[in-house]
Amino acid sequence: AFKLLPEEEETRLELERLVEITTEWSFLAGIYAAVLIEHPDLANRRDVLARLAELEDEKLDDPRAALSSYRELVRLDTSDLGAVVAIERLATLLADWRSLEEALVAHSDMVFDDEERRDVLIRLGSLRHLTLDDSVGAIEAYERAWEVDSTRVDVCDWLISLYESGDDAGRLVELYLARVDLTEDDDARYEFLIRAAALFEKKLSDRPRALAPLRRTIAARHGDAAAIAELNRLYREEEMWSELLDNLRLDASTAETEERRLEVRHEMASILSEKLESYEESLEAYGIILNEKPDDVRAPAAVFALAEREEPLRQQAAELLVPA
Repeated sequence: AFKLLPEEEETRLELERLVEITTEWSFLAGIYAAVLIEHPDLANRRDVLARLAELEDEKLDDPRAALSSYRELVRLDTSDLGAVVAIERLATLLADWRSLEEALVAHSDMVFDDEERRDVLIRLGSLRHLTLDDSVGAIEAYERAWEVDSTRVDVCDWLISLYESGDDAGRLVELYLARVDLTEDDDARYEFLIRAAALFEKKLSDRPRALAPLRRTIAARHGDAAAIAELNRLYREEEMWSELLDNLRLDASTAETEERRLEVRHEMASILSEKLESYEESLEAYGIILNEKPDDVRAPAAVFALAEREEPLRQQAAELLVPA
């Protein structure tokens, strides 16, 4: 009777009641499948298809058939979240990764809760990244998850890993800087800041923007010689003499050897005279050198040359060269 009148709900429910008694689930599924084939324009097609998928899934233990039915159900009703979740479960069971990917995409577009959407997108990104070897698709999913929640360290790290294998240096440097703000560990902050500075300079050809992360590295690892040296190099190349001078003062205060400290002080004195034209301060800097090392050879020569060039400073220079 149901095959003749498939749109009669009472007839279908009566058939269900009979099968509940006989447990002829395969027979019932066969009738539903036949009706769906014979009546492609069935008004209650969605309900019949949903019941068929449920039978195949729960009564017949036929996950492959159930997956096919649920997929058709979603094509018929794109808002059926329950069917999408069932597809995710069955596709995972069957290792049908393309069906799982399709379901996760649909799921992410259906939900409005930010936390749920983020988690679905992370699952989608992980599937594409680790199973499907689809780096472009993985980035797209992780980026969407990051838009929803930019506090997830794991998502940031996955994106960094993927972008490091690509050529979008601009996006990668943004992620490095974001990652700095997601950790309290000074060593980790230092590492990401160094990477950001290198990208700005070498990949993006933007030395001025490389300065900010390098300055932050010194805060993350106070007195780090490598960071100070890199920052000094950029200051020289950008001819930022006042900034270089400030950094050299820090360098001198943290120098581990007398030789290194005197070398830094010589550069400071030279910058003051040759770049900033602060001749009196330059003489004072040479005076500090001579106080620390009276037998320094370079300082007297520099003081003498400065006095030769700047007559008003000759008395001060003489006092340095021939102390009372």
